[in-house]
Amino acid sequence: MMVGLIGNYKVFPNSLILTKSSSKSAKITKKATPSATKKEKITKISTLCKAFYHDLAIWAYVVKKDANSKDFTSLKRELDFEMITSDKVLRLRLRNADIKATTLENIETTSSGLTITGTKASDIYKPNQWREISIIASSVGDIDAGGLINFIFTKQVITIYIKGTRAVVFSYKPAYSYSESKVYQTSIFTAQNSKEVRTSLSKSYKKKVSFNVITKELNSGVEQILSFALQRYCLVPLWNSLSISKTSGTLNILRCDTTLKEFDKYLIVWRAFNDFEFAKILNLDDDKITIDKQISINSGDYIVPLLKTTPAKSINYDFLTSEVKSYKLEFLELK
Repeated sequence: MMVGLIGNYKVFPNSLILTKSSSKSAKITKKATPSATKKEKITKISTLCKAFYHDLAIWAYVVKKDANSKDFTSLKRELDFEMITSDKVLRLRLRNADIKATTLENIETTSSGLTITGTKASDIYKPNQWREISIIASSVGDIDAGGLINFIFTKQVITIYIKGTRAVVFSYKPAYSYSESKVYQTSIFTAQNSKEVRTSLSKSYKKKVSFNVITKELNSGVEQILSFALQRYCLVPLWNSLSISKTSGTLNILRCDTTLKEFDKYLIVWRAFNDFEFAKILNLDDDKITIDKQISINSGDYIVPLLKTTPAKSINYDFLTSEVKSYKLEFLELK
């Protein structure tokens, strides 16, 4: 005899049906059903099996946390690592909702710096068996951690989309004294007559960005960003190349003026220091930018190119009040 589950009730596919009245004092009663032929019974059981086993497929459930840090699952096949400043782990569950076993033939990914644990190629998933999979994003890898993971089963492919950025964006808008300059790295030799002779170490220049920013210490992440950037790097907006969005929607083609702007590999759509979208640039035209994903944008939003930089080792700041600091910052491009 097969036992299935519908909600919290057991269903026995035979000649008895269990019913329950809405009354608190009601008792469970048995109702006899008309006899059926063997063929009809097999058909009913087969139909129940298909309903219980979700159309005989592999199902993926992404594990998330609610406001109280309790696990819940989502059928949206997307893992967003957001800003990856250290190794980060996200989870999902794969379930074989079939009446037959299936084999995981291979795992393919287009994202760099990912480790997948909890399953491997050649694993056999028995009927109604599920496994919890951990996806670990290392802090070492491409700036754009986006891509996908394909779990390739014998008769089905489960695709999980990956989002994330291996960098910190210094998203605070400069308060004053903002400047962008070009620097040629040189080696200095001092002659006996005390005159300096400079020899070029690089045929190309590097950009230098300098500005002051004022922020409340209690609500700011400036020091945390600078601490991470000194060990790795950070992405700094080039505010002199700011462009204004001309359209609204969820788009991957951003309409704006890019002439005489220094757009290169990455950009942000900026609304506030804690409200921005990061994207990789795929193609650049005078009146539009094509990016690697669809993002939410409004007419009038700032579209700003990003520069990969390292901050100066010496950072100066002043206390304007007991809570507010003024930072004098300098960033040099990393090639």
